[in-house]
Amino acid sequence: MEKKYTEEDLRNAFRAGFVKGTYPSYFSGEPDEEEWIEKYTKEPEEEEETVPITLGMIKLTCGWSEYCDVVKGANPYMLSEWSVDDTEIFNVKVSDAKELGFI
Repeated sequence: MEKKYTEEDLRNAFRAGFVKGTYPSYFSGEPDEEEWIEKYTKEPEEEEETVPITLGMIKLTCGWSEYCDVVKGANPYMLSEWSVDDTEIFNVKVSDAKELGFI
């Protein structure tokens, strides 16, 4: 889908709708327009590289419980709720893999 607006168009539209004091409960004082612009127009963070690791390898090295403690979003009850094969592959962030001792 082709963009029909520029970043500057978005900034101008945002500024046009900005009214100080409209949402005082969300702020400790008057909202700062520059803070809002910085917050809502910044580039998304770059995703960290991942490495594939099998469930069998997780069980043999650190165990599923420790894996769930380190990896955000892992279901600690998965092994008891579903029948999962040891060849199931999980893409783990490099930093988490280092912390768990895979790298």
